[in-house]
Amino acid sequence: MTKNHILVLAMNQYQLKKFAYWMKQGAFLSMALAVVSLITINPAFADLQGGIDKTKSYAEQVKQGFIAVGGIIAVIYLMWKGLECWRGRADWGEFGMSVFYVALVGGAAALANWAWTAFTS
Repeated sequence: MTKNHILVLAMNQYQLKKFAYWMKQGAFLSMALAVVSLITINPAFADLQGGIDKTKSYAEQVKQGFIAVGGIIAVIYLMWKGLECWRGRADWGEFGMSVFYVALVGGAAALANWAWTAFTS
């Protein structure tokens, strides 16, 4: 056998080990998916609707809290940039870009809020 043949055999053994690893992972994922689908499809779990509604309400409150905190952080950031411009440490073009960045992030938050309501109702 030449060196190339040994290298090919070694690569094949490595590939076989890698394939066996991914097959084990796939089997575990398939089992987990089967268990989850059995739980969600089973009509005996229909009495959990009250708990789901409570969780949905709590998730809505958490979402509103994150939006409020994000708004407060955005106002503080713009005030900081405004003070920097007023004191001469930055120019007003940088402040304009900061306003643009905040509007961009706010638009993403508004889009996420719309998607949340579109897919949950």
